[in-house]
Amino acid sequence: MICGPNTFSSGYTLMYYLYRAGAKIVGTPSSQAGNCYGDVLSFKLKNSGLSGNVSHKQFLYFPEDKALGKILTPHYQITYDKIKSCNFDLNSEILYALELLKAR
Repeated sequence: MICGPNTFSSGYTLMYYLYRAGAKIVGTPSSQAGNCYGDVLSFKLKNSGLSGNVSHKQFLYFPEDKALGKILTPHYQITYDKIKSCNFDLNSEILYALELLKAR
């Protein structure tokens, strides 16, 4: 599973289920925590015109592990040296994952 800072919402949920099934994660941690609030309702106040969002669900993917609930660290983290070895390719995470698969 490839993960990055923009892995959110449904992408995070899929990553979680694949992680629980034994998949290995490659990349950088998601900006989303496993234990968080989500599923946002938007609103706009009639008189002031102010708008906002309120989450109405709590997600507890790792209730037994508060540290893991804050950050799901990839098994194989992409580092500067790895990105450099991939010639700073925008798909460095994918190239790294393919390298790991080939090594198996």
